Amino acid sequence: MPIMMLAVAVHHMGLLFGTLWGLQELRFAAIFEAVRSALSCFTMAVVCCVLSFRSRRNRRSRDSTVVPFI
Repeated sequence: MPIMMLAVAVHHMGLLFGTLWGLQELRFAAIFEAVRSALSCFTMAVVCCVLSFRSRRNRRSRDSTVVPFI
């Protein structure tokens, strides 16, 4: 009888550790997804800023080349 109780206890400990391991993997996956999303948003913001500055600079250079009527 004690061997049976020991086997059941070991089995349940295995289930407990398996559950904890699965929860840890889910946490790492959530952290990875959050970091990936943040980097994606940051990259898009940087690209938008660069394109905005570039178009602003092009607009200024075109405006300065316009010769007014004399």
